[in-house]
Amino acid sequence: MTASASPVVFSRPLDEFEIKTVYLKGLFSTNSTTKKTPTQLREDIARVLQGDAIEFENYGAVFFCEYHPSIDKLEQGSDGAGEKSPQSMAITFEVHIVKVAVFGQFGVLFKRIQGDISVYKNLCSQILSQLDL
Repeated sequence: MTASASPVVFSRPLDEFEIKTVYLKGLFSTNSTTKKTPTQLREDIARVLQGDAIEFENYGAVFFCEYHPSIDKLEQGSDGAGEKSPQSMAITFEVHIVKVAVFGQFGVLFKRIQGDISVYKNLCSQILSQLDL
C-alpha cells in the first residue's frame, strides 16, 4: 500500500455504476453523507488518508487501508495496563463510497477488517471530522 505527500493519481476512473446503493438501516447520519459528487468525495478521502499517514490503495469507490499508529500515539493512550506494540495496534479497514438510496446523496461507509475496535472507532471519527461532509 502506498501513501505519500504527493498528490494522488487514481489508476481507475470513478464510474458511478461501481458505487453500491445502500438503504438506510440506521448506519448513516449527516456526519457520513454529503451532496458532493463521488469524484469530489474520492479526492477528499485520499487527501485525508494521506494527511493522517494511512497507507491505502484505491480501486474506484473502495479504499483498502492500513494504519500503523506511531509509538508516540501509543504512549499517549497508555494507561499502564498491558503495553501494546505498534504491530498489535495496526488497523486494516476499507472505506467505501456508497449511494444512499432514499436521499439520493452519497455517503462514506467504513468496514473494519482487523485490529483493535477502539482504535478503529477513533480513527473513523477522526477521518469523518476531517472530510467536511
